[in-house]
Amino acid sequence: MSSSSVKLTRKQLYKEVWKTPIHRLSEKYGLSDVGLAKACKRMDIPRPPRGYWRRKETGAKVRQTPLSEPKENTQLEIEFHPSGRPARGWKRGERSAGPPAPTLEIADTLTETESHPLVAASWKRYEKAKEGKDGILSTKAKRCVAVSVCRDHLDRSLRLLDAVFRAWEGEGHSVEIRASDDGSTTLLKAGKEEIEISIFEDVKEFELEPTEDELLQPKWTWKKRIETRPMGKLTVYLAGKRIAESQTFHRRYRDGQNAPVEKKGGRILQAALEYVEARRSFLEEEERRLAAMREEQRQWEIEWERRQEARRREEEEQRRVESFLEASEKWARARQIGEFVEACEEELKRLQIDLQEQQDWIDWARRVAERLDPLRGGFPEQAIADRREAVVNAPDR
Repeated sequence: MSSSSVKLTRKQLYKEVWKTPIHRLSEKYGLSDVGLAKACKRMDIPRPPRGYWRRKETGAKVRQTPLSEPKENTQLEIEFHPSGRPARGWKRGERSAGPPAPTLEIADTLTETESHPLVAASWKRYEKAKEGKDGILSTKAKRCVAVSVCRDHLDRSLRLLDAVFRAWEGEGHSVEIRASDDGSTTLLKAGKEEIEISIFEDVKEFELEPTEDELLQPKWTWKKRIETRPMGKLTVYLAGKRIAESQTFHRRYRDGQNAPVEKKGGRILQAALEYVEARRSFLEEEERRLAAMREEQRQWEIEWERRQEARRREEEEQRRVESFLEASEKWARARQIGEFVEACEEELKRLQIDLQEQQDWIDWARRVAERLDPLRGGFPEQAIADRREAVVNAPDR
């Protein structure tokens, strides 16, 4: 190991990843964000979900995913070379750190037998196509590769696509032309991931010179005529989906002054391959983020239910206390009335009142006292039964 390199074990890198945000850690070790994410994937190292560092900075409770035991083929060590200039992943105009872009082998000529089937079929259709007013070939055929060029640059456009298609399929992926009412889209496919690829030629508007007849007339009578012409400069355009929270994948490779776009074929292929990895990493991060959100929501609901249950228990306890105090007051009132009835009975014995009338009144007064007495109305037996029912009907915890 050279003096400028750093070797880390799987456990050491795991600690680093959960200690320092990926974008800072990648700079430290001379990698892109995507490159470091790939290293973590190879070593089966979990990474913090989206929003983890923000929640941690604000003091919110965060959870660190534990490091699982390594599987049989898991990479256990990695060596970084931080002395080189760190790449910052998917910034426009830069490529992530990694091996040099491959060089594509572009055929000298197109043939029906050796060219890629989609290119060969499209070649036939474009050969029969007519040029529009802007000089660009136009065909009504829907199953054609996506090229928008003049006839002079049709051959080189198709040969470039032929090389890209064959190299892409050599990586174990596939190519598809998807037809629709609006035309067709050419797709580089890798599993569920798709990248649109197309080639178009720059066009420019030119104002035509006045005719001989117009030169004989006043200038204000001249008609302004515009002609659109192809400029011979080709652009290869790649388009995909989101690879970051606020970034959608787009790449353009243009003819340069000293290098035609064919020389950038390897970079085109590499960008498409890197997109697939970046897209998969993004989706994994997105799934972890959504899983964390779902877990956070679940914990919130549990806490909310716990508080609701605590409040319900408090209210139930308060109701029991109030019921008990009310029964106590009624009992005291009933005893007071009972004593009063006994005093009335003694008083009635001294009065010259019909004995039957006295007894009727005394019986009535006693019934009043009995109605107020909670012990004669089922208390505390009924209170215990109510408590038992409340426990049975309470939500499970």
